[in-house]
Amino acid sequence: MPSVPPHTFFGPLRREALDVVRTLARDPAPAHLIAVPLAPVLLVSDPALIRQALLVDGDRWARVPGGLGEGALSLSGGGAMHAGPLISTLIEAVDVLAERWEGVARAGGTVELLWELGASVLSALVARRGATLGAVEARAWIDAARAAEDLRFPKAMALTSLLGWLPSDQGRRLAEADIEVARLRGLLGEDAGLAAFIVHGVSLAVAATLMGLAKAPPLEAGVRSELKRLGRDAEPSDIAALPGLRGLMRETLRLHPPAWAVERRSLHDGELAGHKLRAQSRVIFCPWLANRRPAEWPDPEKFDSERHRGPTLLSLWGGALEAHVGEAIAEPLIVLTLARLLRRFRFKQLAGNPLVVTARLRLRIQNAVKMDCLPAPR
Repeated sequence: MPSVPPHTFFGPLRREALDVVRTLARDPAPAHLIAVPLAPVLLVSDPALIRQALLVDGDRWARVPGGLGEGALSLSGGGAMHAGPLISTLIEAVDVLAERWEGVARAGGTVELLWELGASVLSALVARRGATLGAVEARAWIDAARAAEDLRFPKAMALTSLLGWLPSDQGRRLAEADIEVARLRGLLGEDAGLAAFIVHGVSLAVAATLMGLAKAPPLEAGVRSELKRLGRDAEPSDIAALPGLRGLMRETLRLHPPAWAVERRSLHDGELAGHKLRAQSRVIFCPWLANRRPAEWPDPEKFDSERHRGPTLLSLWGGALEAHVGEAIAEPLIVLTLARLLRRFRFKQLAGNPLVVTARLRLRIQNAVKMDCLPAPR
């Protein structure tokens, strides 16, 4: 099996992690052994192995707190919201945001997709708990969660306890960010992890999709025709009638899976992809790489929403719990948010404001994603 030398993988401490992983995308091997200090780590890129490990054989693996795929607020251990009422609540929040944007559109102004959408969804989730969270405070807490992930990321990429410490200044900043995150946990209780998961996944997918559509007029025209045939705001029962929009969402998530890599520890001795594993061995399952394997996805860097007319091969969200919430709540919410926004608005990309996607503990958009917001064509 191919092996990745240590200097290559330690490179992400100084380089973009996705640039390093991309070098393995055309290698047909199902897994790559990464030589890091203390013990090698197995990087798995075969989609069938990833789905089996994360969605079926969960009792074989242990989560790694603070590891890849684990955000500042993890899904593990809580969040028993029912999908239907939750989606209705969040769609109401999107409608309130759209009402605010209507004045912006009439004036030909700009919106910050990532922050404004994320803050609206987070505020709605807090309101479900009987509390109030303003847009400014919601954005501050989203920033705090991102800062905590940034500060923990170098240790996670080292895959070893050698970086278990942080310089004093970084340690202070991490403590401050954790205090803000803890306050958010206090407002959301057991739903905190679920809220962070939804805010992150929905904001990422909606912003990336709208940025992509702005550069692909034929795709946008097809989606608008689909929405015109529907003739009203989409409801959950309408998702099956929007195959083009759903395919667009799935292709965006194929290229930008929220869980770009998921780290686990093996609980028992065993074997994976021809490699023997000892108990407590670390394994990285890499959906970002799996979703770019030419054997499963011909011309993998090409954006093609028609790929998703049949059964999916995607690994997007992480483990079994994350996949359930992602498919039952996040994905319908993404489609409905896109449908309602595109029915009202047309978005144009601003010059000098590209989509900057980066890998941290989870995949995320690094910049604010400002776009011109105009009334939708009639």
